[in-house]
Amino acid sequence: MQELLEAKISTQVFTYMNKSPAFQFYSKEWLSSMPIMLMSPAQEGAYIRLLCICWESGDCSIPDDDNQLAVLSRLGEGWFNGGSKLVRERFIPHPTKEGFLTNERLVKESSKQSEWSEKSSFGGKKSAEKRALQKSKSNGGSTVVQGCLTDGTNQKPTLQFADCSLHTAVVIPPTPKGDEKEIESLRRARALFKMRESTPMDKSLTAAWKSAKPVVLETLEEEWKLLEARYSSTDEEISRYRRRDLPTLLNNWSGEIAKSNSSSTARKSLPSEFDHAF
Repeated sequence: MQELLEAKISTQVFTYMNKSPAFQFYSKEWLSSMPIMLMSPAQEGAYIRLLCICWESGDCSIPDDDNQLAVLSRLGEGWFNGGSKLVRERFIPHPTKEGFLTNERLVKESSKQSEWSEKSSFGGKKSAEKRALQKSKSNGGSTVVQGCLTDGTNQKPTLQFADCSLHTAVVIPPTPKGDEKEIESLRRARALFKMRESTPMDKSLTAAWKSAKPVVLETLEEEWKLLEARYSSTDEEISRYRRRDLPTLLNNWSGEIAKSNSSSTARKSLPSEFDHAF
């Protein structure tokens, strides 16, 4: 019977997989949360396990069924002997999926990551279009044109000057999706030091970016917001411990993110939707 129940759970919970492999977790907020402090070690373990299952479902849902939750949480009989009360209180009915529960904090995190992905995609495309246009202009006024011969035969695209008699049209190459987040991340990093996008990257910045890029691309939107708030703060105590240039910041990216996460001044400047409480 237990095996049949676990098979049923596996089918229901993991039908979809979330696009993002992780959600933001702040240890300080977790350890200072009163509802979590009131949980027993077994309840706390059950809660974090259900949060992970909820996230991996793809639509932030877990079944609203005590028999299944007892198995999923690993509490077993303890779920029915008072163990479920404090854990269940951290979940609410799923707004679009009847018979399922969700966690409000995870729903916000999922929405935030989706918005960041869309914003990065849009920003990357716009930057690519701008660079392609600038490159075209710097190529002696030349553009790629498509025209027809006088007898109607199609002519292959050729490089012509802008004053040629053929109809001209600038062809902007599509931006690979993998580059979109990279372009936007570099733009935001430059903005921390008020660097213009047109400013060439010197050798030290190029080397630092190449080394730090994998870590920078994993930075979540909330971490970016905290970092940006810290680097724009006028507080003398905060500015005293900021990196003085972008290459140095990139070479110490993880440490700077950690400092920003623990900065109470940076957190106070965040909009209300950045609520870390589970």
